Amino acid sequence: MKKKTIRYFMLPLLFLAGMTGCVDNDVLMDTGKLPNETAMGSVSSALRSNLSFSGIAKVELVKDAEESVLADEISYILSQPASSEVKVTIGIGTEMSTEFQQEVEKQNYEIKAYNQTVHGRAYPKPLLIPATLPATNVQLEGGNTLTIPAGKSVSPVNRMMLSAQDLLSNYVYELILTVEQTNATMPPTRQSLSYIVNVYHRAADLMDPVDPNIQVSLDPEFLTVFYINTEIYQPLLADIFMYQKINNMTFVSEGSYSIGHIVNLRTATVNYDVAAKRALLTMGKDQRYVLEHTDRYIRPLQDHGRQVCLCIENGGQGIGFCTMDDSQIADFTRQVKDAVNFYQLDGVNLRDDDNGYGKEGMPPMNTTSYPKLIKALRDALPGKLLTIEDKGTPTEYFHDTHLCGGIAVGQYIDYAWHGYASQEEEIQIIEPWESDHPYSQYTRKPIAGLTPERYGSVNVPCYPPSELGWRAMDATMMWKTANRKKNNIIVFSNDLIANEQNQYEGATEGMLSFIDYVADEGSFWGPYPWDPDSFGSQSGSYWFWARVAGGHVNAYHSAYRYLAKNW
Repeated sequence: MKKKTIRYFMLPLLFLAGMTGCVDNDVLMDTGKLPNETAMGSVSSALRSNLSFSGIAKVELVKDAEESVLADEISYILSQPASSEVKVTIGIGTEMSTEFQQEVEKQNYEIKAYNQTVHGRAYPKPLLIPATLPATNVQLEGGNTLTIPAGKSVSPVNRMMLSAQDLLSNYVYELILTVEQTNATMPPTRQSLSYIVNVYHRAADLMDPVDPNIQVSLDPEFLTVFYINTEIYQPLLADIFMYQKINNMTFVSEGSYSIGHIVNLRTATVNYDVAAKRALLTMGKDQRYVLEHTDRYIRPLQDHGRQVCLCIENGGQGIGFCTMDDSQIADFTRQVKDAVNFYQLDGVNLRDDDNGYGKEGMPPMNTTSYPKLIKALRDALPGKLLTIEDKGTPTEYFHDTHLCGGIAVGQYIDYAWHGYASQEEEIQIIEPWESDHPYSQYTRKPIAGLTPERYGSVNVPCYPPSELGWRAMDATMMWKTANRKKNNIIVFSNDLIANEQNQYEGATEGMLSFIDYVADEGSFWGPYPWDPDSFGSQSGSYWFWARVAGGHVNAYHSAYRYLAKNW
């Protein structure tokens, strides 16, 4: 019997009684009086999950042939040491909260709207059923008591095991862990830690397996670039896409190849310390979480030959790649070097969209800061990948070494690609080395020291179903058939997504299908055999079929937000 696997996503939310505010990490909340209130004064406390980086966490359970469990560590934490022993009792709520039921209603409203679309009528999604997580699926190995000794601020952890046994798909479960102080002299103070448990099928197990006689390896023909927004998805999403190369004469697959050679993780930004006048490398909490769990989220990509890079963007505070002085460049370079080396990343992608410059009190843009930063990063990170996005004012002068302070930027980077990939515009195929520009409304000049073989002219937007997508396919085939292609670089700079249950249903597969239109042996633009005066899309020698690794892309539609962040 073919084994089916079920995936569980959990989103713990903190609902703390008497909450009046929170600190930076949303961990410590005001909870009222604690034992020995005179000595302790105003003390904040919280029930904390070890899986939470900032007070909001996601975890997952996978149900396979053997019963699967996930371990979490629960602790009770105070904002200052306790003057006397503090004990709390953990309980399991038996009723669904109003907030939980409202959230399920909201999700069902979106599902109903989706089911009215073309895809939804063909592949309708069942409504979600709210329920409380059975207490039998929760085990506290250390019993139901947490104790903070006098003089300490954190209790020893209590290991909690969550079981997938007998949980059903299309159900949404709520688990509420309640906390009651048991040795207080005043009326007990209650707290609760809530988990919303969504049950989904793992996408790969809904698909037909790839022919086991065909080995899937990283594609040797193209250089494909992905961007992952860690605020929404796990980096592992970049590891599931592939294509099959199918002979259009024999209809036999002659190879299965994984794509996503470069994976740029968003979002790190350039921020400013006003007092110290420092340009700071600042990572979002989700990106930090991913990097602090590299064995789970980064190493599998690298093990498959992918290069995982830190994507650094403008922070919109008036300081950025184009405004740093020499001391700020040296300082910022050290910060980037430390991050890349500490987390064992493969390189850096610089992405400046010209946002936030020109603020009052901040230095104006200049033409030497960005080239100096690129050269400093190359010197500091030998052997690491260094790529840039070519867009707007920040890079428009890179063709002129005189303006760049004598630096030929192209000598210090591995690749560049344009950043004009709007979901509301025609596809832009930008060709800096050409004298005419029929495939783009934007023009860029060649970056000094960079050869055409290292510049990405094709940056494919993630279009929702629309006329823009069809016109983009035609334009790409026309461009290729006109023999203007100089390399096999394909950039997908819109954040990679799974099934979003909205107008972007299936948009990722449509985006990745451009491999067929860029491939030399793929579809091309030519006259119809029965009407030489009419032109259109023609089948090439091969069909480059974009798929999800492990099966057909249509089955991927049924996995809502597959590989969404789970912390």
